[in-house]
Amino acid sequence: MTRERWMALLFAIGSLCFLVGPFPGYAKLVGAEADAITFFVGSIFFTAGGALQVWVSYGERRHPGAGRAAWWAAVIQSAGTIFFNATTYRALHSSLSNADYDRVVWRPDAFGSICFLVSGFIAYRASPRHGWLPARGARGWWIPAINLLGCVFFGVSAVAGYVVPSRGSVLDLAAANWNTSLGAACFLACALAGLRGGHTRARSRTVAPMQRHPSLDERFDPTIRIVDHDPEWPRLARAELDRVAAALGDAAVRLEHVGSTSVPGLGAKPIIDMQVSVVDIERHEDYVGPLEELGYLFAPDPAFPDYHYFARPHARPRTHHLHVCEHGSHQELRHVAVRDYLCAHPDEAARYEALKRELVRRHPEDRLAYVAGKDGFMVELEARAVAWATS
Repeated sequence: MTRERWMALLFAIGSLCFLVGPFPGYAKLVGAEADAITFFVGSIFFTAGGALQVWVSYGERRHPGAGRAAWWAAVIQSAGTIFFNATTYRALHSSLSNADYDRVVWRPDAFGSICFLVSGFIAYRASPRHGWLPARGARGWWIPAINLLGCVFFGVSAVAGYVVPSRGSVLDLAAANWNTSLGAACFLACALAGLRGGHTRARSRTVAPMQRHPSLDERFDPTIRIVDHDPEWPRLARAELDRVAAALGDAAVRLEHVGSTSVPGLGAKPIIDMQVSVVDIERHEDYVGPLEELGYLFAPDPAFPDYHYFARPHARPRTHHLHVCEHGSHQELRHVAVRDYLCAHPDEAARYEALKRELVRRHPEDRLAYVAGKDGFMVELEARAVAWATS
């Protein structure tokens, strides 16, 4: 089973504990002590899932956009689960040491709730949206929104279940219980979706496990150069895509010229970006060998098993970048959406070019600073483009 699926399973078990724990009928059935143990065990599963999520997203932490957002969301959420460990342990200790303690309530820690809210907001902000609403279409498009809703419910529960120190009473026991359950239900729905979508098909025995390729750390030439748009770029892209199509045959379902060189009038690095959609991204034998025979370097990144990168030639400077994704996936949509959106909105294209040229002026030989400088703009641009394309 994959790490992603283990992570989803851990979150599902933890969510289930927080879903059933607040119900009075459950507490009457198992007793106050067992109910408190349920909350504590649920928090442990949350922490385990959060730790695994940090591990899974570690490789994406330097990738601009969704990759970096996933890393920060995972780290902050994981910190929140640790705060919840502390509060559920205190509730458990109170239940075991005080025979008169019979409140069916777990009060989420304020700091933990803040961590969850910040984490949920980061993840949602990086997801495809139509304004503030999620952009429909891609598989699991609703997950960031439901996850954020669950964080909001936990935050409400933290406020509603606040214990007044002078009296030891609860301001609103029912609100705390129901909001805890509603938040847990949201998290459970997301986790179950992860379990369904986290499966992997059997790989061909002839394909070796992916390892991060050293060239990924130098994917772009260290010296960055932005040139005026060349009208020849579309023709050169088409000629290269014809070569790729002939080599891949039926394995290539869709071939597109993407990136800045595909947008008329937009200045860009003189490297042509292309995208090929295949039926099954895990059938490496369908496309890796044929593309390598065309002179492409295959540089896989285990952090992105659903999106592969190829470059030609092997040595820098490179002239072509080729991205392989699965047909019908969100990965397929986003590059095409950004291209079409910039073509339809010349003012946005002009803003993008101005930003790139300014970053090159500031960081002519610092590729990482250049990429980081575009990060925020590209996250928002991609969200607008996907929302526009799917509206």
